[in-house]
Amino acid sequence: LGFTEDQIAIGINSSEVLQWLGNRDDIIAKFQRDNKGMEEERVILEVERFMMDRENVEAFIAFEKRKADPRNLKEEAVSTLTDPSTWGVYAVWIAGGAGFAYVKNVIIEPKYASGEWQEIHIALPGQSFAQTAADAAASSI
Repeated sequence: LGFTEDQIAIGINSSEVLQWLGNRDDIIAKFQRDNKGMEEERVILEVERFMMDRENVEAFIAFEKRKADPRNLKEEAVSTLTDPSTWGVYAVWIAGGAGFAYVKNVIIEPKYASGEWQEIHIALPGQSFAQTAADAAASSI
C-alpha cells in the first residue's frame, strides 16, 4: 500500500483498500484531484489522517463499490424517470414557463405598448412612509 503499519488504522482491510482506493500514490492523487488548491504537503498530511480513520476509509470504500456498480446507476435513472410525479413536475415547470412567457409577451406587453394599460401609481395620503415610520419609532422610545 505504501503506508507503514503505524500509518493505517487497526481493522482496515488492506486488500480492499488496494482494490478500491489504490496504493498511497493513488490515494494522494485522488485527494489532489478533489482539492486542487491544496498544497502537496497538506494533501499528504490529510491522506495520512484519513488512513488513521477506519470509519472514513470503510465509508469511502463502500462509496467506490456503489459507484462502480453499473446496475445502481441504471436502477436509479429508471426509477427516477418511471416515477409519474417526476414527469408531472417537469410538465408543470414547462407549462408554467411557457404560459408566463405567453401572457407577458402576447397579452400584457401589447396593452402597455398601445397605451390601453398604464402603470399603476399609488399615492399615499399625507406624509411619506419614511417620515411616518420615523415619527412612530421616535414616539415609542
